[in-house]
Amino acid sequence: MEDSERYQRTLHEEATKKMKDYYKSQDKLVPLFDDPEQSTDACYIKLYLLNQTIFRQRKEQRTSTLDYLIYGTGQETVEMQGIWNETDNELKIHHISIRGEAGSGKSVLTQRIAYLWANHQLWNDRFQWLLHIPLQKIAHIFDNNEKNNVKYQWLKIMNELNIPQWITDDTDIVYSKNGLLILDGFDEIANELIRDH
Repeated sequence: MEDSERYQRTLHEEATKKMKDYYKSQDKLVPLFDDPEQSTDACYIKLYLLNQTIFRQRKEQRTSTLDYLIYGTGQETVEMQGIWNETDNELKIHHISIRGEAGSGKSVLTQRIAYLWANHQLWNDRFQWLLHIPLQKIAHIFDNNEKNNVKYQWLKIMNELNIPQWITDDTDIVYSKNGLLILDGFDEIANELIRDH
């Protein structure tokens, strides 16, 4: 193995460890008012999987593509561990969209996924790294003067996420394969983005 490849692998391993250490500490929900802290485990919700045909039909029936719950037939309960598994008649799954009304538990679910991955309880065989990005944290940090400088924009994102001991070289992990980006809160910023542009 070449020295530069070994160096890159070491950097990725260190960055992954920093992510895991950070997500291991993120198993509590932010308390509202004077409520006691709650574990994400206590607030976990079940997922329902819709096949593409049913999803398209329901999407056409809705007037708003934001904020809805899935009701009715044509859905099945899926355990998180198996959500990436291919079905007999569908293509390989590359992305998953989790939708629901405000307060239905989408953010809790994404936070829980990061926590379980960090503790080697979910998808470690599939993803070498995982990056959970609350979009509300980063929606207004981008610099239009540097919009074509992707590395600079990623550095801004990572600085905003404030992962302990994260260094500039760690950000290169986002260019590697076998990772999972969890983008949380699009529904919260969608109207702002439309208004601003």
